[in-house]
Amino acid sequence: MAKFCSNCGRPLQEGEVCTCQTQSGQPNQGQPYGQQGQPYGQPNQGQPYGQQGQPYGQPNQGQPYGQQGQPYGQPNQGQPYGQQGQPYGQPNQGQFYGQQGQPYGQPQPQPQAPKQPGAAGIYFKELWGSIVGAYKKPAETLSGMTVNPKAPVLWGLLGIQAILFSLIFLFMGLKMNGLTGGYITLINTPLAFFMALILGAAILAVWGAVAMAFAKAVAKKPMTYSQGLGAAAAKAVAQMPFTVVTALFVLILPVSSGFAMGLIMFIYSAGTLLSYFFIPVSMEAFLAEDKNKRVWQLFLTFVVNMVVSNVAAWIFLQIIGSGMASALTGGLF
Repeated sequence: MAKFCSNCGRPLQEGEVCTCQTQSGQPNQGQPYGQQGQPYGQPNQGQPYGQQGQPYGQPNQGQPYGQQGQPYGQPNQGQPYGQQGQPYGQPNQGQFYGQQGQPYGQPQPQPQAPKQPGAAGIYFKELWGSIVGAYKKPAETLSGMTVNPKAPVLWGLLGIQAILFSLIFLFMGLKMNGLTGGYITLINTPLAFFMALILGAAILAVWGAVAMAFAKAVAKKPMTYSQGLGAAAAKAVAQMPFTVVTALFVLILPVSSGFAMGLIMFIYSAGTLLSYFFIPVSMEAFLAEDKNKRVWQLFLTFVVNMVVSNVAAWIFLQIIGSGMASALTGGLF
């Protein structure tokens, strides 16, 4: 009759002793006790304990602990902790912290205020504005020159016209002397230039004095010399563009041509004619209230200045000493 082990139930041969008691304290190398495929107390190399794919107490080289793609305590070179693209405690060379495009602790560039023009820039802007304004809004601009004069601007306008006037004689001297091939000097060009410069400035300065005198004498209205220069500046601005064209025509056209010289005289005379309209507008606040007196006030102002201009022209011609220059300067004043 077969016998069985009373402990494990295995069938035994006659006289055989079961060895299950002696093997009960050794672990099974091929079969886990606690869970399928894993003995107690021995880590499973292929199956984690705590979570799928990760054993307790051993870091996984390919899988992070705290979040996907990042182990605890080790910065991720390609994935940030705190915000996308930025690990904690490590500056990102391409991404700012506090504000997009601006790191903490680094001052943000402030927009620069527009560069203000210097004193020279402001001055030339006022000069140009006075010239343009005299043609766009002559009543307002010219009247403002006398009522609220700015002496530096007025002297600048007078100086520009005097220089332009002297260029006419500079170009004329060069053209006339060029006709002789350099053998004969018809006009002392440097002398003519500087004398015309002085003459042009003197005539305009006299205009200021005459305007001041007749405002007090006829209109009984006090007028300062600076305000009188406003009337002279109105004359200068009226003649300025025509003087430029005259100088260019002298330089370009043949001076030996009677037609060319007649055209040059006509252009310059047009500027003189315009000054007869600009000056009364500039003196509006200093003219007599009586319209009859106003007519005579303006008439006397122009007559006196015409006399002064002719005297200055005669002195000019005597200095440069040329009959040709006398013919050329007729009507230029």
